[in-house]
Amino acid sequence: MPEQFFSQHALYWVAAFVLIFASAKWLVAKHSRFQAWSDAQKSVAVKGIALSSFVLVYFAVTLLVLG
Repeated sequence: MPEQFFSQHALYWVAAFVLIFASAKWLVAKHSRFQAWSDAQKSVAVKGIALSSFVLVYFAVTLLVLG
């Protein structure tokens, strides 16, 4: 069987990342901890939260569910 170039679940992963990114952006905008931060710090926080959350979800799903 030939190797697939494009994962059939790739669009689900893209949708999951967009959802996680939007959630992180909402969290940073609404949480009182981030209110005193500058726009640049908030932007870095959103990216860090979104990326780390997505990595955790990806490994949890691939190792525990699909494994």
